[in-house]
Amino acid sequence: MPGVTKHIYDHEISDILEMWNKQLKEISMILPQEYTEKDIISLMRKYYPHEWMSVIYKYNYYEIKDRYLKKRFGKKRYCMSKPEKLFRTVSQYKKIMNPNFRKQYFINFNSVEKTPTSFRW
Repeated sequence: MPGVTKHIYDHEISDILEMWNKQLKEISMILPQEYTEKDIISLMRKYYPHEWMSVIYKYNYYEIKDRYLKKRFGKKRYCMSKPEKLFRTVSQYKKIMNPNFRKQYFINFNSVEKTPTSFRW
């Protein structure tokens, strides 16, 4: 059954990306007015520490596997990206970091702040 372990790895990566997609949808609501990549990653680590650590554990696991395979057979199998680099491939992250989205978010953030203060009974 060739490729079984590689398919398991691919399925784990897709699960990670799907999990991060859902989490980023929730985090996108609490981003500051002007945010950077570091802000997003720090919020992910703050609000989802267990999930972030599970990805780090998987990264370390596959790195150990790849080192063994390289030493024994001369070729890596998994080549898992570091968690921060893998995080940049999430579709929701790409959307949030899009300059047009950031500009629109900045404008909407301001309008939400001004509305309660300008409205008087």
